[in-house]
Amino acid sequence: MRRARPLIGLAALCLVIPAAPALAATTAEPVDAPASAVYSVSGGELTAGQQGSVPFTVAADDYTAAGHGRVLVGFTLDAAPGSTLDPGMIVVRSKSGPPPYVSVPWRADTPGSKSSFTVAALAPGGAYDVLLRSDKNTSGAYQLSAFLAGDANADFQVDQDDLVLIDSLAGTAYGAPAYSPWADVDRSGTINRFDRIVAALNLGAATRLRLTVENPLDEALPADALTLTGAAPDGFNAVSTPAAFSLSGAQFHDDPAEMALTVNGHRVPADRIAVEAHRVTATSALTDGRNELRFAGVDAIGRPLYHTATVWAGANTLRVDVVDDTGAPVTDPVTVRVSLTDDQDVFTEDATSTGHLTVPNVPSRPARCRAAGSAPSSTTTSASPCAASRAAGRPPRPTA
Repeated sequence: MRRARPLIGLAALCLVIPAAPALAATTAEPVDAPASAVYSVSGGELTAGQQGSVPFTVAADDYTAAGHGRVLVGFTLDAAPGSTLDPGMIVVRSKSGPPPYVSVPWRADTPGSKSSFTVAALAPGGAYDVLLRSDKNTSGAYQLSAFLAGDANADFQVDQDDLVLIDSLAGTAYGAPAYSPWADVDRSGTINRFDRIVAALNLGAATRLRLTVENPLDEALPADALTLTGAAPDGFNAVSTPAAFSLSGAQFHDDPAEMALTVNGHRVPADRIAVEAHRVTATSALTDGRNELRFAGVDAIGRPLYHTATVWAGANTLRVDVVDDTGAPVTDPVTVRVSLTDDQDVFTEDATSTGHLTVPNVPSRPARCRAAGSAPSSTTTSASPCAASRAAGRPPRPTA
């Protein structure tokens, strides 16, 4: 991991930092992790070797500056869920300057993650570009998050309460129960005097911005937003049935490579997966018998999507004969149910008045047949094992 100079070297501030008393290393009591201090999130794609740029405007109505007239804003660059990106350079440049660059040297990795990080001194009313690159020749989707440097208690302002919290956590290192990334202002992995100094420089800074529907990464989708369609989990499906997933309330990411579907542990190739705004369809995915489906993907703004299901499919046709005690066909209306011996909640059901019924798409598994009718002269209930086969011979017939 690259070593970054302490964040007190904020050239854009041109401030003289008074000497601060060393903080005694204390054993902090475990505290509840505060809510996120992030108030702005944007996303996009980075290509290996190419520089990305995200505009960042500090509207005067949205911010209150610290005493020196600027706001210290922390930025983290993360890989979006499912992305193979290793975040790299993150530098903030003024569109109006001087100085042209207003951020301190960036950290390539933050404690416990590959996220890159920097802090910038921004002037309310100013316009900036956040310049981004990937690391290690990687590419993929990213999320850029912004928060007030020193907002240790995540209330979107930096005041004495934040300094008190940082003091109480002095000496706490990443991995300890009490560690908080918001109190570790320079993301060095240990909460220390440098974190307090940077937070003190940002005293009085505040923002009225919050993550909203305009920045909706914190808005969870309903549990039933992603559903399996086309294939029926409680019935017999043709092996040619596409495995399709529908999404309501959001749109799928438009890159098939962001969608992964495994069937019985085997990944379906990306060239068999078609992506539409609200539907992902995988062809030639089902096999004869039991199919354990596991889908993972992301929506258009990077929220992860998961769905698991069990689907039975088959290519066999089963003929069921319904007979009475004498072996004659039952011609009164009856309802025939064919269910799997393995899982009797998986079945198909149909009516007949001819004494026989043909059932398609039966898996190559043991099955049971049951017939029930309402007419007094018909068989009221009957059940027996039945077998699915492509052969011309009839399977054993249910008897009364």
